[in-house]
Amino acid sequence: MKKIILLYFLLALPLSAQILPIKVACIGNSITIGAGLADPTKAYPQQAGILLGSGYEVQNFGVSGRTMLKKGDYPYWNEPQFQAALNFKPQILTICLGTNDSKPWNWIYKNDFFSNYSEMISDFRKDNPNLQVYVCFPPPGSANGAGISDSVIHYQIIPIIDSVRKTSNTFVIDFYDQMINDLAYFPDGIHPNVTGHAIMANIVYHTILNSPAGIIRQFSPKSYVFEKGDSVTLYWLTTKNSNSTIDGKGMNDTDSLTVYPTGTTTYTLITNGTVKDTAKVTLQYVHPGIIKSFTVDNPILDKGYHESRILKWATSNGSTVKLNGADVKQNDSLVVNPDSTTSYTLITNGDTSNTSTLTINVLEANTINRALLHVAAASQFVNGYPAAFAVDGDTTTYWQSQVANPQWITVDMKDTYTINRVVVHWEKVFATSFQLAVISEKGDTTKIYSTTNGTGGINDISGLEGTGRYLSLLCTGRNYPTFGYRLKELEAYGVPPAAALVSNRNNIKPAAFSLAQNYPNPFNPSTVIKYNLAAGSFVKLKVYDILGNEIATLVNEFQNSGSHSVLFNARQTANHNQLSSGVYFYRISAVSKSGQNENFIDTKKLILMK
Repeated sequence: MKKIILLYFLLALPLSAQILPIKVACIGNSITIGAGLADPTKAYPQQAGILLGSGYEVQNFGVSGRTMLKKGDYPYWNEPQFQAALNFKPQILTICLGTNDSKPWNWIYKNDFFSNYSEMISDFRKDNPNLQVYVCFPPPGSANGAGISDSVIHYQIIPIIDSVRKTSNTFVIDFYDQMINDLAYFPDGIHPNVTGHAIMANIVYHTILNSPAGIIRQFSPKSYVFEKGDSVTLYWLTTKNSNSTIDGKGMNDTDSLTVYPTGTTTYTLITNGTVKDTAKVTLQYVHPGIIKSFTVDNPILDKGYHESRILKWATSNGSTVKLNGADVKQNDSLVVNPDSTTSYTLITNGDTSNTSTLTINVLEANTINRALLHVAAASQFVNGYPAAFAVDGDTTTYWQSQVANPQWITVDMKDTYTINRVVVHWEKVFATSFQLAVISEKGDTTKIYSTTNGTGGINDISGLEGTGRYLSLLCTGRNYPTFGYRLKELEAYGVPPAAALVSNRNNIKPAAFSLAQNYPNPFNPSTVIKYNLAAGSFVKLKVYDILGNEIATLVNEFQNSGSHSVLFNARQTANHNQLSSGVYFYRISAVSKSGQNENFIDTKKLILMK
């Protein structure tokens, strides 16, 4: 399979524009962050965002006490907010730094101010050469508080910032001259109050809205990649009276266009206003004959149990496809029931040809690692060392817990097994006391092993007996008390219960839709949610807080009938914010392919406890 390079493009008829919000990043110091305000959301970036409306997304990246100077006492460059602002990938950037640079112990490095300022602008333009940058003249200060010098700001820093404006092709937001008569709104002579921030927000708002004609703020497609017969819609936004053209054709300042390319194509948007601007988009054509995906739900089967597996594939439009020599649809799935290890080869032909092979291994039951590559959840983990590393089949990686005791890791084996052997691979920080348990789908727990004399290394523990879907390792003591546990790999071996000998477990269709209680519950930070589908359905599974705000979307796709499970990690929500302890809810909605009477909706409560 090949990676597809993303690009853009255009052709036919205008549509109503669907411009994404323009991203505005506000960099600055304590003035920007709103230091001293009872409500930090009243800082000028947030107030400017309200004034600009839903067409703009304004983010505040201010940090108190920071300097533009890299040699200053607290350089903004060293703060995580700097990297966060870069990652935000704004279309508009405002920089309001310089106030703290005026302090005498910082301004001794004044010869670096111009180059440092210019370098910051260049860093932001690496990913977006069309970035619109506003350099800000800092607001006036009526008192020389904390070493800040208004005269240095007025007579030295602002002229240098103005030079940066000219040489770096930026625009200016002049807080200084526009607020020289508003010093009453700076109670300490440095930081504005709410009214002062409101004035600053209005200055930002009017400056952005009255930007010179000719600025391209956005030029992007609905999709970067297209296939044979596809159309793509381009969207763009420029400032008023920009005299915009795309490949020489006159266009509205803000509009959209649907195009029908037949190959990789580049389009050029040019403006001719007060300023001249150019942006290009290229759309990548995916030729017929490309294999986009070819997967199997589980590549291992128990010998003698006559189980099935589902092969799924997707290929590019216009492809002719064969699976093990037989003609199949371009995008489809197939249930297979191999009695011995079997390989399946997908071959596509079109403008190009692709081949992909999957092998389903049919093995003796006791030789299969039931934990391998399955969903793992842990009580805690250190960033960069998640629970998944303990079941990835790679002993050079490991799960690392935090220092607190006890710590646990649980693996969902996706089916019920009678476990008779577990192999635990420890790194240098190992459990001197731990226990193993299996847990049923109903939550019944059976302890199958415990020790208070762990020696680390590889613990190959046999002669066990316990039946369940989940294998859990609970650690209660370690050899290095100041470090978290480090588990390289957790292997589980066992056989399906006797009832599975006379039935095909994977082909049993649930009699009804159902949503199970998450396990574990309470949890921290991960938990597993299981549900059954009586028919193939389009499934949405979402998590909400107690106020009904959506926290995460766990599933949003069509799924076949059967039992399903998904991992929810409270540290990996959509907005990248860690959740606080409390009550949350998860809700499933399932609409069957027929769209008739198999619809299913259910909601359950889960508790995050840190």
